[in-house]
Amino acid sequence: MTDNNCAQYPTTCQNGSPPRIIAGSFSSSSQNIDDSYFTVDLPFQICVYGTCSTRVNPSSNGLITLGGYGVADVVNYNIPNYMSGAVLMAFWDDLFIAWGRQHYMDYSLCGDAGHHTVTFD
Repeated sequence: MTDNNCAQYPTTCQNGSPPRIIAGSFSSSSQNIDDSYFTVDLPFQICVYGTCSTRVNPSSNGLITLGGYGVADVVNYNIPNYMSGAVLMAFWDDLFIAWGRQHYMDYSLCGDAGHHTVTFD
């Protein structure tokens, strides 16, 4: 596997709802993206460790925060640390979306009202 083909499998929903790009591209990223976070407003609220919000902030370094707090820190500090609120650290590392590569961040919204799920890639 090379960095040319590591990101080819966005999550798709059973109902056919397509994934939505946050940054980069499924085919060829038009820019370099490093140490950034983005804001996604969801049509439903999610809760993590007692913090609930419709606003989610996924970062290019694998962190996801909720609400008005976004962080794209690259340094893997000991936990607990200065980050406040709910922070998901599923793949926290110094990641990079490279120009011209199939590198991306996306999310998929699946399910019907009352049974929604969101998946971030």
